[in-house]
Formats: sequence, C-alpha cells, structure tokens
Amino acid sequence: MNTWSFNNDELFELVRCGRKTATCAVLDNEPLSSPGDVEQIVNSKGEIIKIQITKVEIKRFCDIDEEWARKEGEGDLSLAY
Repeated sequence: MNTWSFNNDELFELVRCGRKTATCAVLDNEPLSSPGDVEQIVNSKGEIIKIQITKVEIKRFCDIDEEWARKEGEGDLSLAY
C-alpha cells in the first residue's frame, strides 16, 4: 500500500468529502498505481483516508480537459483554474 501526503490539508478534505476524485503527478521513476490498488492519504494531523484506484491514465498536460479538471475538485472546478 502506498501512502501519499498532499501539500496541504485542504486537498485532504476535498478527498474526504468526495469532491476530489482524481489527481495527477509528474511521471518519474516511481511505479504507477494500478486499478484495484488500495492506497492511503495522510494529512498533517496524521489522519488517514484509504482510497481504491479505479483508473490510471498517462496524458500530456496539454491534453487535460474540463472533465478532468472537475474531477480534480479544486477551485471553481474549471480547466482555467
């Protein structure tokens, strides 16, 4: 099980309340998650949320669309944000 920590607790709360259902990361040498994996997210207070990965895609940043931006759950849910 991988453990992630977001850079702020606001993102943790967006996951907890169900608004943030997707995220993205820089593709590096770390192994990618796979559908079915259960992972945990930790906030600054040590609280944990467990999530299950349902889909993994590799996209260029310029190919991110409005639907993905909405699933990211941040700001006004727009691609412009």
